[in-house]
Amino acid sequence: MTRFVMVCLFSCACGGVIDGPNSDGGLGVDASDAASKSDGAVDCNALINQLAAQEPNAVQCCSKCNVIQCAFQVPGLCCPLSVTSASSDAVKIYEATLAQIQKAGCLVSCPAIACSTKPSGVCSETDSCAQ
Repeated sequence: MTRFVMVCLFSCACGGVIDGPNSDGGLGVDASDAASKSDGAVDCNALINQLAAQEPNAVQCCSKCNVIQCAFQVPGLCCPLSVTSASSDAVKIYEATLAQIQKAGCLVSCPAIACSTKPSGVCSETDSCAQ
């Protein structure tokens, strides 16, 4: 699974907080920050886990194909993601889940590293767009 090692560019929009690198080896989510809202309406942990599960499909590419890939960026949890097609079904599903996270105001702790401002244009040997 691709790790979210990113900085929340839309910290205010997603309700995230910029924090130091995480030590949990996971998504950079502070369990206390990502807990369910007190009214029980939204389970932020579940949404963030769902987004993490959707990311590999969104950034999938074909390392052996002789076409330009990973040439687009779409919003990500902390940093934009390089993708091959910004209009693919997998990307649309990913963006819909991200929108739910943002709408719910889920707090996300993102490592304090710089985000790429351009798509990577690189499809790795594991058929995943480099971030």
